[in-house]
Formats: sequence, C-alpha cells, structure tokens
Amino acid sequence: MEKICVVIPTNRFFCIEKIIKDSIIPYSGKLFVFEIHDSSDNNKIKELVDSVIKTHKLNLSYKSYPVEISADNKAIMAIEGVSTSYFWLMGDGNLVDFNHIESILIKENFNEYQLTNVDIDGRRGHLNQDADKKINIIYEEKDWLLYCQKYFSRLTYWGAQIVNTEFYHAVFDFKIIDKYIEREIPWWIAFSLLELIERNCNQTVKLGYIYTNYISYNPQKKDHWWTHDERYYVYVFEKINEGFSVLPGIFEKIEYQAISFFRKDALMSNSYLIFLRSINVINYKWVKKYKNSIRKIPSDYIKLRVLCFLPQWFAKILEHIKRAIKFLKNFFIGGTNESSIISWWFWD
Repeated sequence: MEKICVVIPTNRFFCIEKIIKDSIIPYSGKLFVFEIHDSSDNNKIKELVDSVIKTHKLNLSYKSYPVEISADNKAIMAIEGVSTSYFWLMGDGNLVDFNHIESILIKENFNEYQLTNVDIDGRRGHLNQDADKKINIIYEEKDWLLYCQKYFSRLTYWGAQIVNTEFYHAVFDFKIIDKYIEREIPWWIAFSLLELIERNCNQTVKLGYIYTNYISYNPQKKDHWWTHDERYYVYVFEKINEGFSVLPGIFEKIEYQAISFFRKDALMSNSYLIFLRSINVINYKWVKKYKNSIRKIPSDYIKLRVLCFLPQWFAKILEHIKRAIKFLKNFFIGGTNESSIISWWFWD
C-alpha cells in the first residue's frame, strides 16, 4: 500500500503536543506515517515524542536540527529525505482527522494525482472561488495554467498540498529549488510546484483539489511573527514579485491574477490590514519605501496609502470590536473565522 509521509517541521512544544494528542494518537489507519522535525533549543519535544511512542503504537519518528536552521531549510531537508510515495508538508497550525481523511483519499483514488491541493471547508467560495464544489471529493483540473492561477495562493501554505514524492524530487534533481533558496524566497513550495507542473504539462500529469471538513485550526498556533514588522512588506510584496520574475515566461499570463488573489486571500484582506494598522506595520514610511513592489497591483498601493491616514488608536478600537464579534460568533454558532484562516498559513 502506498503511504503518505506527514512532515511536520516545528519548534513549538504546545503546538506539537496538541497535534499528537488530537491528530496522531487517535489515528488507527495504515496510509499515514508521521515525522516531526524539531529545531527547538531544548529536549521537550523529543521527550514528548519518546514518551508517546512508548505508550502508543504509532508510526511516528523524530529528527532534531540545530536551533539556528531556518524554517525553510529544515522543511526542504525534511522533504528531500522522504522515502514514501507521497508527502504532506504539514504546518503546526493544523489539526487533522487522519482517519476520515484516509477514507476519503483512498475512496477518491488520490494516488492517481501528482498533486492535490487541500483546503478547508470554510474556504469554499472564498473570493468567489469554487463555491459550487462539494466537500470531501477530489476534483481534477485539466487546464494546468488555470490550476496554477487558481491555487497558487493555497499552495504557499504548509498543509495545503499532498504531493507525489517522485514528482517533487525533480526540483532537487534539476536544481529547480536552488534559485529560490539562493534568493531567500519563502514561497518556494508553491513556486517550485508551478515549475514542475509546467515542465510536465505535455505529459500525463493529474492535478487535483479537495475541500474537506476534517482539517481545523490548531488553537496553540499564534499569528505569524514575520508580519509584525518590516518583513511583512518584503515577503508579501517583494519576494512574491521576485519569485514570479524567475518563473518560466509562460507564467506572465497569470502573474497579475495569481498575485492579486494571493494578497486578497488573507495577508491583505481588509480585516488583516486593520490589524496591521493597529500595530503600526501599515505606516507611511514603509508603504512609501516599498511603493514599487506594492504597485504591482495599483489599487493595493492606493488602499495602503489611505490606511496610513487611519489613526492607530482608532484601528486598535476596530480590532477590539472585530475580535469581540468573532468571539461571539464562534461562541454561539461556531464556524471558521478569518483569524483561523490566517493562522493556517505555512510558516513554522
């Protein structure tokens, strides 16, 4: 039986403790194996894994890395070492019901696909995309360039793709990954997948996508550290633009649409921009400094300039109101909110 290696790069004890308790220990199937790749500065995660392995029969392994290793390099090294037929790079912001996911993937013949974009139920119809799709069904997209346009943003997440290992290892064999590492582009997983799709577009490459209600937000995961300072502009604007600049020329056809969707998807949503203004990440100095990169989508620059005039104290009030509304909404009716969507992003 083909297997999927769930690769979990982390250094957060409470996140991985929650994942082990709620996702890995309850799993009783045969499709998934689990690897924890730890770069924390103590042995707490290792001791936790050792203890769990002693008391439960789990297909779980552990590997330690130097504290100074970057999240990207750790994830890339972990993927390079995968020996199963498929891998699922899983951010520690996710909780997964692997028993139900296994049943669905086998029923839907996941092994016919080189790449399956995985998304949560609450995102169906997000930004008017795939609102007509049903949950827990793998759909095939035969137009590979449209697939790249529609799912580029999703593929930047850690936890958003199940990938055929042999298919992906071409990025190492042909050194596709090298330029993204050298340029320190944090969105390497999506860009490298786009290149692989283009390289194989004249062959039999099957591209799938699925929405499921068996993936949820890990409450132990906090917001991204890198969006709280100037790196927000570097990663969201400069590095995305740079990544597209080194893709094969055919991707110019979808560049504007893919970048626009990527920005609106979460990191430039109105709600998140209010939060960024409340912590003064959105300010005139940085908006002016990164003007050229932001203006890849001209309306985005106008929006950020206007937001600079919003008093920070008022943005803080709006943020408190927003959080209160979300709390009440989740308390009374449940459901997925935007803060959980944002926290579902890939960063370790």
